[in-house]
Amino acid sequence: MNDTASCIMPPQRDTKGRASALGECVLYNGAIYTLAPSQPKVQALLIRAGRIAAIGDSAEIRALAGPQAQTYDLAGRCVLPGFQDAHVHFTEFGLALATVSLEGALSLQEALDRVRQRAQALPPGEWLQGRGWDYNLWPGAQRPTRHDLDRAAPHVPVCLASKDGHSLWVNTLALHWAEIDRNTPDPPGGQILRDEHGDPTGILTENAQRLIARVLPPPNAKTLDAAARRALAEAARLGVTSIHNCEGLDRFAALERLEAAGDLTLRAWHMLPREALEAALGLRLRTGFGSEWLKIGHLKLFA
Repeated sequence: MNDTASCIMPPQRDTKGRASALGECVLYNGAIYTLAPSQPKVQALLIRAGRIAAIGDSAEIRALAGPQAQTYDLAGRCVLPGFQDAHVHFTEFGLALATVSLEGALSLQEALDRVRQRAQALPPGEWLQGRGWDYNLWPGAQRPTRHDLDRAAPHVPVCLASKDGHSLWVNTLALHWAEIDRNTPDPPGGQILRDEHGDPTGILTENAQRLIARVLPPPNAKTLDAAARRALAEAARLGVTSIHNCEGLDRFAALERLEAAGDLTLRAWHMLPREALEAALGLRLRTGFGSEWLKIGHLKLFA
């Protein structure tokens, strides 16, 4: 048996978004790290109405619980406080979970095989999107090109975000749809990589990615809500219980809809994009406005 384990308990909530009073829960016989200086490590804790009510040794905490409390014997396993992600694009992450993952692909061919498999299931003309490629892991560490993607998916436009999010890898059809060719200038703050003849290679960096983003079909509210739910499930699996979210107002609206339904199972501090500043000032919004689960955060901008 492993001596560590992930004990992930998303907050219980009622339909009005409040902590639920459905009962009590006791975790005991574990190594529970509290981050409290007075009691940094304990054996047990009592959760009541969605809050930690008491910590201490196993016998003490079990004696505090009512007869209907749920109890979990940790058998020596480790429990940590929930993690906070201080910079995340949460619904974008949820959208990415539904696309082709190139994470861990150790060669160009492995990446192309994954793309080819997904392309075979798509009708001609439907966008194939993916994420996570890292050419530094591939033999020779050479950047891929549109010609590579053309071999794997010639009949659908392909748009693949790099692992670090600073580059897109696209095929020839995607460039055609975006009207990008040798005569397209590099936008400020971005670059269209080109071959020795001046033609685009299929790699666009930084702000040049917007040239592709403008022709991608935008997700509707239903799609964004589903993406946020996927991201919530993954956050719960990983023990993430609060986030600082760096996204636009349509993404905020998705989190707001989930919060209103009582389905937002982590606490979100949502940054405002610069373009929303005037409207926020007009409404006299301030940092911290919102609910226990979703609050207006600070302003995000690039200097």
